[in-house]
Amino acid sequence: MAITSAGYDGSVDEVQWAGLAAFLGTPYAVANSGDWAVTTVAGADRTVRVAVGVGYGHGVRDASSTTVDLQLPTIASGTRWDLIAARRNWQPAAGTTTFVVVTGTSAQAIPAGRLVNAGVQDDQLLALVQVTAGQTVPTAVIDLRAQTSKVLTVASLLALPNAPHGTVARVAGRDYYREPNAAGTLDWLSSDVAPTWECGGSLGQSIPNEVATGMRVGTFQEATGLTSNSASGAAAAVTIATGGRYSVSMATRLVGGGAVGQRGCFITINRPGLADELRIPGSTFEGPRPGDVAASGNLRLVSGDLVRPFVYQNSGGNLAISDLPGTISTLFCGTMISR
Repeated sequence: MAITSAGYDGSVDEVQWAGLAAFLGTPYAVANSGDWAVTTVAGADRTVRVAVGVGYGHGVRDASSTTVDLQLPTIASGTRWDLIAARRNWQPAAGTTTFVVVTGTSAQAIPAGRLVNAGVQDDQLLALVQVTAGQTVPTAVIDLRAQTSKVLTVASLLALPNAPHGTVARVAGRDYYREPNAAGTLDWLSSDVAPTWECGGSLGQSIPNEVATGMRVGTFQEATGLTSNSASGAAAAVTIATGGRYSVSMATRLVGGGAVGQRGCFITINRPGLADELRIPGSTFEGPRPGDVAASGNLRLVSGDLVRPFVYQNSGGNLAISDLPGTISTLFCGTMISR
């Protein structure tokens, strides 16, 4: 493990001080979003890998040039959450920094065995890793790394070409956040322009009996802060680019057709890596008359979440979404209400 440190006993030269100064103002940080990231290792038993990169903690800057693999202790039954940390030890004359595993318990919490004594021995949090009995690959990883960021006032964003992830810039009374955009590259996102979508239309869509059917929409009147959205006339779907708390709604009118049975709607959220979907249930009605159904909810979404509106009915035959001239028979919309 090749780790070069500056800030322990001995002198700090000009280049080392320049690297340290950028981290001042926070107890722990990593330099970039990929630095010291913890991931599982395929084909290795209970093993995680710490990526190369630069980290800082309590006046010491460490640069690792090779990845480090750590094997977690065995587990006989149940699950356990272990901590992956960068341990700084000021006791030796030159000081040392190493990556360690701190064994935890079944609780998803920082283990009591974490060392917290800056200047003597101290652990910088990198990740919580879940190990499960009978599983060779760790079953979950929670990223605990922090990046140092500043709040700066400038006349133009051009003044901050290399601002790190998390920087907040105030320009003419408006706040901008340095975060990954839809393409995954760092960009300036304004807090005043919340991710939003709104679409609707009158498309006369047929709804099969006892089949949850994706609701079709017309043109998206507004779509910002998304990685993708449906084309006009397709089943509505949006993919979230920026995580936060969102207000999501859908509404439609189903014709009666003289048929009995139940009509209703719901919104689904599919998250990458999870088999189960989240459903926001909507209103329902029964009987032969036409009627409106709607669903809405406020919930926290993450980047990559797929959000879709669905309608269903069990009249015994096909029904349709109303297609009356001059009316909007479908609506699907959402907006971020907080980060």
